[in-house]
Amino acid sequence: MTLSSDTLAVCPDSTWKAEGEVFSLGMCISAGLTGVMGYNFAVTFDSSVIEIISAEEGPLPQSFPGNTFFFWYSAGVKTDSVRVNGAVLGGGTMDGPGELVTLTFKAKTHGVVRTTDIVVAYSELRDGLNGPIDHETRDGFVAVEPTVSVEQSTWGAIKSRYE
Repeated sequence: MTLSSDTLAVCPDSTWKAEGEVFSLGMCISAGLTGVMGYNFAVTFDSSVIEIISAEEGPLPQSFPGNTFFFWYSAGVKTDSVRVNGAVLGGGTMDGPGELVTLTFKAKTHGVVRTTDIVVAYSELRDGLNGPIDHETRDGFVAVEPTVSVEQSTWGAIKSRYE
């Protein structure tokens, strides 16, 4: 994935998943973002298509030699957003490219193909002096495909009535 020089993005930016599948998406910064001390963002999605299971500190802050802070919040299973805050402590900073956060979702069952945008609704990056870092954001897209086609499941229901 190639990002413009100063971007916080959903990565990968598009994915197809099967009903019931658990999958992860990253929140990644591009190589142009250097000296990042802290991050604060909110991601929204259609909670009838996918549900948030967890958020974890990504590989980039985990590789930092000092201490880090990480916190995520979701209002519950039916929520349509997740908010994440994190920072490296002790005066250090991180340089892109890399994944700040790993978001884990579960694709919901519908019997038809459903889609949702993963939208970066709010985003703030801070430098080593706690000043704002200008950056762009890039959203993502998830499509959930049924594990059995609607025609097959309907045919199975009709067939079972006569067996």
